[in-house]
Amino acid sequence: MDDQGFEMQVLYPNLAGFDWKPFVQHPNRNLAIAHLAAYNDFQLEWVAKYPGRFIPMMVIPYWDVAASVAEIERLADSGFGGIVTTGAPHEHGQAPLGSRKWDPLWKACEEAGLSVSFHTASGDFREMLKHDEDDGLVGGVRVAADGPHIYLANAVIVSDLLVSGILARFPTLQFVSVESGIGWAPFVLDALDKRFQKNGVFRSHPEFGDMLPSDFFKRQVSLNFWFEQLDDYHLETLSLKPLMFETDFPHPTSFHRPTLEENIELVLGRQPEEVRRAVLWDNAARLYGKAMEKQGVNPSQAVAGLTS
Repeated sequence: MDDQGFEMQVLYPNLAGFDWKPFVQHPNRNLAIAHLAAYNDFQLEWVAKYPGRFIPMMVIPYWDVAASVAEIERLADSGFGGIVTTGAPHEHGQAPLGSRKWDPLWKACEEAGLSVSFHTASGDFREMLKHDEDDGLVGGVRVAADGPHIYLANAVIVSDLLVSGILARFPTLQFVSVESGIGWAPFVLDALDKRFQKNGVFRSHPEFGDMLPSDFFKRQVSLNFWFEQLDDYHLETLSLKPLMFETDFPHPTSFHRPTLEENIELVLGRQPEEVRRAVLWDNAARLYGKAMEKQGVNPSQAVAGLTS
């Protein structure tokens, strides 16, 4: 981290998509939940050895709402930046994202000041990435083709979130789409806004007030990106607040070679200092400020970079 020139790293464990079936399907549900709790405790112990360098993210037993709420309440003030859960619970045999079943979970996070992150591949990504042998996709070509499929799955999740009513019911709760980029977001917001207006949603669903999906997005959703060049179009359509730079380390697409500084220039080279500071520090510091203060870091004082 010192060699690459960034100060803090947000640590995202992968939940749901990267095969948590041993926990979800374990015959002893209490034992499965205990494993997740032990992992959360381990994260706190590990991060404590390097104060001011890492922000841990909490895993929850998403298949059990009551147990998830209990874990959030147990660790609410321990230094986590938020929770990581699936954005496509229906693909794991659970109620869909917009179900009121999840409201106790959102309420617990909102009261604890914890963000909710949907990491890419949090749905049933193994089904999505199945290939027919006749498609000719092998080696690097297959890896390249799979990437956009995974990123765009989060576009669907964010779209579902924006029309679910969750953001209206929990107006201070913050959500993050992790490792999914930003290029798809202007299209999704434009499509949703046009549909809202054309279909008379404000008359049939008064819970949205006079807010369009793009308004909810700018208020409560953030996106991580790393290889796309940030330009004025993104800033005009998405606003600056939702945008956070990530390294994606240590995945093959990550920006840690040749140097992080050189890659940042590729992404942010055209942007003025105030945009660079917001994307590299301020936006994430606002989202994870409580966790940073727990480690003695002043969120308003940018040092180098805060990445995920």
